[in-house]
Amino acid sequence: MERYPGAIAAQPFTPTVRRPASPLSAEDEAAIRAWLAAIGETDPATIAEVIEHCRQDQDARDYYVGQARMREEPGRTGK
Repeated sequence: MERYPGAIAAQPFTPTVRRPASPLSAEDEAAIRAWLAAIGETDPATIAEVIEHCRQDQDARDYYVGQARMREEPGRTGK
């Protein structure tokens, strides 16, 4: 701040988690698991962490379901 007096002071960032309005569907979970397998993710702990994250955080769910759906589209890899 001394070198850049016109700079805005840094404020701590506190991320917000958007809770999903509904449970993770079996179809979405299966698609996420298939995508993880397609990209070579086989670690059960990592897979469980991703699924739990999708159950608790709408932004994570949107990302992983989006990746899974891209993989399902012809001509798209989702990687």
